[in-house]
Amino acid sequence: MTDHAKGLLIGVGGILVLTPDSLIIRMIHGNAWTVTFWRGVLVGGVLLGFFAIRERGNFWRMLRAMGWYGVAMTLLYALGSWSFNLAIKSTVVANVLLIISSLPLLAALLSLLVLRESVPLRTWLAIAIAGTGIAVIVAEGIAGGSWFGEFFAFLTALTLAVQFVLIRKAKAINFVPTIGLGGLLAAAVMLFVTNPFEVPVSDYWLLALMGLVIQPISFAAINLAPRYLPAPEVGLIMLLETVLGPIWVWMFLNEVPSRMTVVGGGFVLGALIFNAILSLRTPPSSATSSLTSSASIENTHEN
Repeated sequence: MTDHAKGLLIGVGGILVLTPDSLIIRMIHGNAWTVTFWRGVLVGGVLLGFFAIRERGNFWRMLRAMGWYGVAMTLLYALGSWSFNLAIKSTVVANVLLIISSLPLLAALLSLLVLRESVPLRTWLAIAIAGTGIAVIVAEGIAGGSWFGEFFAFLTALTLAVQFVLIRKAKAINFVPTIGLGGLLAAAVMLFVTNPFEVPVSDYWLLALMGLVIQPISFAAINLAPRYLPAPEVGLIMLLETVLGPIWVWMFLNEVPSRMTVVGGGFVLGALIFNAILSLRTPPSSATSSLTSSASIENTHEN
């Protein structure tokens, strides 16, 4: 299996695991800050606990080995959690979804500027088609929102794009532990703005399913995907959640998706399938090869 195929498998698998997340958040009786707290604590506990057991005496050495890249990834993860919640609380949800759909475009531009990694025409076309689909999905709900909330929606997309590019740049480093560190950092700040125990005991199983199973598995996979797949393509795969998430809500809460959601979702799925098929039929680009070579040289110098 090629690295590109492996990246597609990991990325799509991670997003498919994540798609029920919106449904579970809707079912939990608690505000967004409380959910953020428990998500951070549980995800952080699971991932850091896993690496502590696996690495045993080398756990702290592993964390220190990530260096400033690890610090940046931890802060970016926490910042993304805070900014997404601020966006949802401050402006129209449709506006937030539309702005966050700029993620693949931001990742493509950052790949060009930072990594000097060219973006294939098929990926630009897929980004355009998927962006059209997202616009169709949220068209009915777009309204005059708050510039404050929309700024934080853009910041959410930007933090994700930067994370994907950093993972791509330092491919030899396993950044999954930074998800746990970032989650704990986000949770620590949430203690100042919410009461974690406002969630009823009857919802604890939902918190456990979200924080102990769905998010650790999905976030770890999404974090690993850019090691094998260009950042813009990982950004495209992330849009699957916007399409498939409402299906879970429809099945369990009987919220029937609108015609615009179905049509727009078709655009997004079509764009992803189009890009995936062409990428698997196209040999690895010289840009990717040169990136891998430069990463190997960098690692050789470091060692």
